[in-house]
Amino acid sequence: MGGRGKSKPTATGFTWYDYHAVYKYRDIHFLAVNDDIKAVSPPVMSQTSTVTYVTLDKDGKTPKHISVYKNRIKVYDVDLTQSHSKEVGAPHVHECDPKTGYRLKTKGSIHNPTKEQYKKISSVQRVFNKHRKEILGI
Repeated sequence: MGGRGKSKPTATGFTWYDYHAVYKYRDIHFLAVNDDIKAVSPPVMSQTSTVTYVTLDKDGKTPKHISVYKNRIKVYDVDLTQSHSKEVGAPHVHECDPKTGYRLKTKGSIHNPTKEQYKKISSVQRVFNKHRKEILGI
């Protein structure tokens, strides 16, 4: 589904006008936003049951978000670049509503990554570093 969930899902799990896949490694899919999108946000839903999307920044050069999906709904996303407060820096996790995939706005729904989430971040960073040329198209 589109970044804000406004559009219909497609077979790839996102609309053609919001994102395009630039590289896939096992269950990790690297996405870049299309030129007409002003803000980079992770997709809310996926057509793939269990997948990790890595949304690249607007320039398409570095990972900005890591989003984890189960049963096609976003469970959480990791914001790698932005800090919201002194208590939560970068990277930090946004927990998502298990029914809609949208970020929760309750207290404690934004937090530092758990040990398991740090493993996911490290795994994505290893794949990005190893396959940088293919992902960036250089």
